[in-house]
Amino acid sequence: MGLPASERTEDAATELHHTTRNEYDEHPDLLSLGLTEHETEKFWADALSLVRNYFSMEDPREISPEGIELRIEARMGDFTLRGIVDRLERTSDGGLIITDYKTGRSPRDSQTKDRMTQMMLYAWLCREHFGQSPASLRLMYVRDGRTISAEPTEQQISFQEKRTQAIWKAIASSCTSGRFSPQKSALCNFCAYQRWCPEFGGDPEQAVHEAPVVLGGRS
Repeated sequence: MGLPASERTEDAATELHHTTRNEYDEHPDLLSLGLTEHETEKFWADALSLVRNYFSMEDPREISPEGIELRIEARMGDFTLRGIVDRLERTSDGGLIITDYKTGRSPRDSQTKDRMTQMMLYAWLCREHFGQSPASLRLMYVRDGRTISAEPTEQQISFQEKRTQAIWKAIASSCTSGRFSPQKSALCNFCAYQRWCPEFGGDPEQAVHEAPVVLGGRS
C-alpha cells in the first residue's frame, strides 16, 4: 500500500516478499523460532501463499489508504484505549472503512459476531480520534479468501464505551482482591498451569511453590 496505486500488483508484492525474506533470514525474531531448513522453507512458502490469496480478494490499486498500521488512542473514562488499525481507507464519498487482516481460518457463521468485537472498539476509537464514525468494518481472512463485513450503527459504537468500562472495573476489582475467575476455552489445551486451575480441579495456591519447580522457568 506504500506504492503508487498503479504499481500495487501481485508481481510487486511477490518481489517485496523476496526482499523481506532476505532481510529477515538472519533476524533474531526468526532464528529464535528454532526452525529447521525445511520448516523455514515452509514458513516462507506459506507467507507467499497468503500474499497471493490477498490478490484474489480485492484489487489494491482501487484502495485509497488513509493510514496503514495506524496507531490511534482516546481517553475512555479513567484510562486510555489504544489500538493499531491495519488499514484505514477513504471511500470516494468521504466515508471511512476499517480493514483488519487475519491469517487464520475464517470463523463459522455463528462466530462472526464475536469476531467483530475488536473491530467495534476500533470504530469507537476512530470516531473519537477523527470525529467520524466508520461506514464499514472488514475482516479479511487471507488464508481462505473470505471477507466478513459489518456496518456499525452509532448505538453499537457508543455501547463500546459502557462495555469496555465495565470490563475495566472488573479487572481493577480483581487486581485489588487478587482473585481472577478462570474461564474454560480451547486455549486451555495450551496452558502450562492447567494442573493448578480450579476449572480442572486444581489449587491455584499450590502453583506459587510448585510451578517454578515443575515448569523449570518456563512461562
